[in-house]
Amino acid sequence: MTSQAGTQRTWIITGASSGFGRAIAECAVGRGDNVVLAVRRPGSVADLADAHRDQVLIAEFDVRDTGRAGDVVQAAVERFGRVAGRTRATTPSPSASTCCSNTATRSAASSRS
Repeated sequence: MTSQAGTQRTWIITGASSGFGRAIAECAVGRGDNVVLAVRRPGSVADLADAHRDQVLIAEFDVRDTGRAGDVVQAAVERFGRVAGRTRATTPSPSASTCCSNTATRSAASSRS
């Protein structure tokens, strides 16, 4: 499955260990997009990375260390060629919200079938 426009996007998601960040990461991977999971504890997302090896890169990163942000972007570009989206788990972007809303709608519909 690929993104809505038929092109694969690459996301950098901070706070991807749990909550909104995790949900957005799972949604993006489910759409066929690439995801860089920028997390403090890499082991917290190992299951997602193991399940989607071709689409997921784990980057150990603490958002308080802004000096390393460029390293995360560089790792994303080296692995996937470009970065087309980013989101912070505390403030999802409109496209991330749409992705999660569409996924939740599909999940609710399939559970009613």
